[in-house]
Amino acid sequence: MTATAQHSTFYSVDGRGFAGDVSLGTPLLVGDFLVLESPGIGQLVGQVLGKQVRDGAAHTTGVVRGALDPDGSVGPLSPVPFADAQSRPAPPEVLAAFQESAGADMLVGHATSGSREVSPVRLRHKGFARHTFVCGQSGSGKTYALGVVLEQVLAETGLPLVVLDPNGDYVHLGTVREGADPERVARLGSPDIQVLRAGPVSEVDPAAHAAVRFVELSPAAKAATLRLDPVQDRREYQSLMQEFDVSPTSEAAEEMVHRLRTGGAGVDPDLSLRIRNLGLLEWDIWSRGHGSLLDVVDQRPRGVVLDVSRCEVPQERSIAALALVDHLWARREQRRPVLLVIDEAHNFCTAEPADAVQAAVTDRLVQIAAEGRKYGIWLVLSTQQPHKIHPNVLSQCDNLVLMRMNSTADLAHLGDVFGTAPPQMLSAATSFRQGEMLLAGGFVAAPVITRVAQRLTVEGGSDVPVPPRGG
Repeated sequence: MTATAQHSTFYSVDGRGFAGDVSLGTPLLVGDFLVLESPGIGQLVGQVLGKQVRDGAAHTTGVVRGALDPDGSVGPLSPVPFADAQSRPAPPEVLAAFQESAGADMLVGHATSGSREVSPVRLRHKGFARHTFVCGQSGSGKTYALGVVLEQVLAETGLPLVVLDPNGDYVHLGTVREGADPERVARLGSPDIQVLRAGPVSEVDPAAHAAVRFVELSPAAKAATLRLDPVQDRREYQSLMQEFDVSPTSEAAEEMVHRLRTGGAGVDPDLSLRIRNLGLLEWDIWSRGHGSLLDVVDQRPRGVVLDVSRCEVPQERSIAALALVDHLWARREQRRPVLLVIDEAHNFCTAEPADAVQAAVTDRLVQIAAEGRKYGIWLVLSTQQPHKIHPNVLSQCDNLVLMRMNSTADLAHLGDVFGTAPPQMLSAATSFRQGEMLLAGGFVAAPVITRVAQRLTVEGGSDVPVPPRGG
């Protein structure tokens, strides 16, 4: 079918929505854009949002997105009821004009309509001033797609990124991929991406060590790390507050560690024993008098990637996350915008925390989700298990990136949360191919199903292939 081929006619009783019957064989998909034309209304841009088989035809419904002006631009809609409007598939230039009218300027993919026309899909950079949720099951291309989105944030905005990366998937975000589109690479430039890696100090450049100073943690965070209750363990709690009320210098840290290990004079023996029994002194996440990841975050490079994939103790990841979110929240009155990206978010803002530290991270993220937007702290949460995300965090997300998801229960839950995602477009996620995604919310001109664009930087999260049988 060509872009000038005609569909059946449509009508509208309010000038905002439209409906009509088309033959079952008409190549018109849910999500497709149309140009609707009638003498009384001129030309309008509409989008199909639903199709149902009725009396041997496909009853088709949709919404009018804007007015197509004679010069090819798309302007605001002045609702006028219409009947017998002729339709044709919207060509790529109309979709481009519609996205331009909405301020969409970040190329993230390409949409294919039932007429097989391919149109670029762009996000609105202003739409990132709200929280974003990215989900898809394993193998759907979620890591790759999020990488494309983050590249565009770097290329088209001045918004600093801080990425909490539990699998080391984004450590090459500043490394341009060989063969990448030169024009798009030029837009990306050479972003200043600081990669900090947690793990054994002997294996990490000290200047790039993702570590925190214990003394920098809030009192509540210190107590959670030591599993102390301020009431039930009031003596040890008080000793903790006094013992770690010190300057975070190298000498102070070394002296403190020595006294805790040896139970030196002035150290509460119960507190010292608790610390040694938990093995805290051996954790690699502590800076031991050297630099802290919070120092790098405060410098505000274009991007900071905190690779915590090599933490040998699971709680170390939570400690890094807690130090980070507490630090950003404590400085919220500075109103310095930042996009906080959390991969495998179900481990950091979970509905069922496994320990006190994870609970503290979750509580802080609940607070940031509810109040962070007015301070310029915006979240991007990525997971393959949306049902494990704390509901008070998920409910505050406005933008949705949905990739293949086979769980109908998860899709139903997402439909309840994201009202901007049309039900039939949402349900299509069960049959998405790798790299296909539904975009909905304030960061896109209209809900759209698209195939993700090519990465500009090196992907860090590709799967390990199954080796073929040797010859």
